[in-house]
Amino acid sequence: MEWTEQDMQLLLENLRDAIHVIDENGIFVYANQKYERLVGIPRQSLMGTRVQELVDAGILSSSTAMTALKKRSEYSDIQMFKTNIEVYSDSTPVFDDHGKLTHIVTQSVEAKTLQRLNAMRKTSRNAASRKVPKLSDIQKELNLDGKEHLAVDTKTISIFMMAKRVSSVDAPVLLHGPQGVGKENVARYIHKNSNRAGKPFKHIYANTLADETSSRTLFGYEDDNGIHHSGILDEADGGTVYLDEVIGLPFSIQSKLLSLIHNGTATSMTGKRRNYNIRFIFGSLKDEQAFLADASVNREWYYVLSIFSIYISPLKERKNDIIPLLDNFLAEFNKQYHTQKKFERNVYERLLMYDWPGNHREVKILVNRAVIISKGEYIGTQDLFLDSYMQFSQSEIGGASAQINLKDEIEKIEAEYITQAFNKYKNTRAAAKSLGIDSSTFVRKRQNFIKKGLMQGN
Repeated sequence: MEWTEQDMQLLLENLRDAIHVIDENGIFVYANQKYERLVGIPRQSLMGTRVQELVDAGILSSSTAMTALKKRSEYSDIQMFKTNIEVYSDSTPVFDDHGKLTHIVTQSVEAKTLQRLNAMRKTSRNAASRKVPKLSDIQKELNLDGKEHLAVDTKTISIFMMAKRVSSVDAPVLLHGPQGVGKENVARYIHKNSNRAGKPFKHIYANTLADETSSRTLFGYEDDNGIHHSGILDEADGGTVYLDEVIGLPFSIQSKLLSLIHNGTATSMTGKRRNYNIRFIFGSLKDEQAFLADASVNREWYYVLSIFSIYISPLKERKNDIIPLLDNFLAEFNKQYHTQKKFERNVYERLLMYDWPGNHREVKILVNRAVIISKGEYIGTQDLFLDSYMQFSQSEIGGASAQINLKDEIEKIEAEYITQAFNKYKNTRAAAKSLGIDSSTFVRKRQNFIKKGLMQGN
């Protein structure tokens, strides 16, 4: 159906607000019936009259339309009509294609109408505030400190809500999602909010348990004199073990872990059975269905890990967390390097457009490097182009190149930092502390990188 001038006229006449239009000379060319009622003069008498004449005659206290005409810009103010009606008027100039001002359109709302609407909005806001908890209240209820465990985006809040629920029981939990999304952080949150808080929390990387010494590493061993030498699980007894990736574990280790989960016992290499009181949390890039499909994984894992499974979505789907994460890491590295760096405003805008394929881990690496290489007080966009593999894609929002293996590139960066720290402090404990990791993680990573040829051993 074609929109006609008659349709427009009908629309203007039935608006709740009073509308009047003047031309570039300040002369009335249109007024709807609501304006006619406000001014108390028939519309026919207004046409061809200058609006300033109404002001001069005391019919109108002032004219926002005339002010907007003089200023050639929008203007709003309170006006009083001779009819004792107070209004809020908003006048907007209209320009043609050549930039010439042709008309001023003014919309007027009675003050009592605005007061009534404001009262309704206030009532509505109060009701909403009673029904919908504030973000700060939710964070407080979930015991989120905003630093160690940060959650601003609603998706992240949902993740921690689920984690809080499962923290009260001792059943195994599977945390699955892309690399670098913060699965260990959620695992530590579950431990912190469980009845095992204060007891040991051990993070075990499955890729360090792929050889014949794995059983000793995990379960310990008895020497020729029958003396038991503790393994990681002995050290974790009473606490929580976070095992990063079950896929890749030797089948024999999988079987022993399943026995421990089901029965609380495990058999050492010498055949002795030991009791353990451990809560297991597992991290994986794959969900529980993938465990069922993978031939290298004992099928029993599917039934263990499908009890509680939490998906941690990539950071690009939790955009509201990006700026708080940037600020948190900036504060962390400012403290570490004794600096007071700040991000320029356009840095935030730029990084919000980025897809963060490396998720939280990539944020931390980017901020760390930017703090180091930036000159002066502020970190600018030029400090974000750190290496070819850290640059934005040509499309600005397309994510990382398919030809780049992000895991390999992140390992190169980690190896560089570990090398620098070790060369500077000359001992493992101090070097690990400078990087914010524990000594065992530092040693494991260093040995792994030396083995891969990413750094030299000495």
